[in-house]
Parts: sequence; structure tokens; C-alpha cells
Amino acid sequence: MGPWLGAVSGLVAGALVARLIVEWQRYQRGEHIISGTQLGLRVASALLVVGVLAMLAVGVQLEFRTVRSAGLYWGGCALFAGVAMLLALVDLFELRKRARARRAELYQRMSAYLHEIRARRNARQAEDQ
Repeated sequence: MGPWLGAVSGLVAGALVARLIVEWQRYQRGEHIISGTQLGLRVASALLVVGVLAMLAVGVQLEFRTVRSAGLYWGGCALFAGVAMLLALVDLFELRKRARARRAELYQRMSAYLHEIRARRNARQAEDQ
């Protein structure tokens, strides 16, 4: 099972890094709506996930001499995975906050436009009378 797991982990890590490069290029060209903070969170999270995948691929090949060494190794792997998940949650909250702000701005602009239309209509009605 070890070699297959290593190969699959390598493919997943490669796909993750490729997607990260695409996101970075879109951000550099200004085609992305995320902030620099969010991109940083995504890069850090992706690097942690790649590290976890590497640790997983290596860990299944290792023969641990003591239970303590195995526990430390897999505990470190779990810790990295947990930190990656926390970074993803922070990114999600940041994304929601930005979406709420964009939605509020859009509602404000629509409201101003509707008030302008109403004022024009009222002005035309006053002229007609």
C-alpha cells in the first residue's frame, strides 16, 4: 500500500501546487477578487497540506522503533493538518466578510439609483401638471 499512497499523495500535491500557481497568476494580473491576506492564507494552507501529504507518504514507509516516536510523528502530521484546516476557516470567514461588504455596497448603489429614478419621475410628473 505504501508506494501507491506515495504516488497518489504526490499527484494530489502536484495538482494542489498547480492550482496554487494559477491562483497566484490570476491575483497578479488583478483578475481575482480575493485580498492579499486571503491569498497568503491559501498559500500557507496549501503548503501545510503538501507537507502533510509528504509526511503521510514517508510515514507509511517508516518503521518506528517505539510507540512514542510513532505518536510524535503522526501527532505532528495531525497538527499540521489541523493548522491547515484552521487557516482554511479563517480564509472562509474573511471571504464571507468581504462578500457581505460587497453585498451592502451593491444594495446601497441600487437604493441610490432607485431614489434617482423616483426623483426624475416625480420631476416629470410635476412638469406635466
